[in-house]
Amino acid sequence: MRNILLLMLALSFSFSASADIEQSQLTSGVDARQPRDDLGNEVFGRSTEVTQVYFYNLVTDMAGQQLTHKWLHEGELMAEVTLNIGSNQWRTWSSKRLLPAWNGNWQIQVWQGETLLVSKDFVFTLAQPDY
Repeated sequence: MRNILLLMLALSFSFSASADIEQSQLTSGVDARQPRDDLGNEVFGRSTEVTQVYFYNLVTDMAGQQLTHKWLHEGELMAEVTLNIGSNQWRTWSSKRLLPAWNGNWQIQVWQGETLLVSKDFVFTLAQPDY
């Protein structure tokens, strides 16, 4: 019985020590520490411009730790950004500049150490020019 209680206590501590992602959002910018808009699952760019996008997270219960954003294009790692968390309610984000040649399928993964917390898939599409 004592071993079962110790196991239950250990499990409750391990679950409460993990980060919680309260909000994740792909956006065209961050203003006053809030996402400007919600791009959903499709980002439009122009063949003559670099398109910058942001992945915003509201994180709780992770003061003094780190998150890692991994930006993948067609399954290939294009960028890895380490984000320091300053308090138990923290707003953070990373950004990626998308070149026109990088249209296609993208994924952003949010990692805490070896644990995948959140992933977001989106498609980067070049808008057709007006004729």
